[in-house]
Amino acid sequence: KNKDLLLLCFSKSTLAIVWGGLDVVCVAFAYEDFRNAISIESSEIVLGTLYAVTGIGNLIGPLAATYIIKDSDPWSLRLGMTLAFIPVAVGCWLGAWSPNIFVFLLGIGLIRTIGESASYTYSRTIL
Repeated sequence: KNKDLLLLCFSKSTLAIVWGGLDVVCVAFAYEDFRNAISIESSEIVLGTLYAVTGIGNLIGPLAATYIIKDSDPWSLRLGMTLAFIPVAVGCWLGAWSPNIFVFLLGIGLIRTIGESASYTYSRTIL
């Protein structure tokens, strides 16, 4: 009867699994891998930079999606929420194949969170 509501809830839970797991992995990467790769004594700088870039992505995502999807009817919001999965996939792919910390920050920190925050905001609006 409420298939749309079911799909919205599944999309929100899927994104929560993605960003929750990746945030835990980011802590491990900041502590071990990237701290040694760029010769910084403290892993807090790497982790703080990663979270700062993530916050910028969370700010840009809904603003960019609102600029692109101008209508506020439920069909347009669903379209925007669906299209927001593209940056999530691209960001995760870039993060998985990152040769250095800067590509990782761009992929996991910025591009992924642009899509996640836009999709989360639109699904919250529809619900």
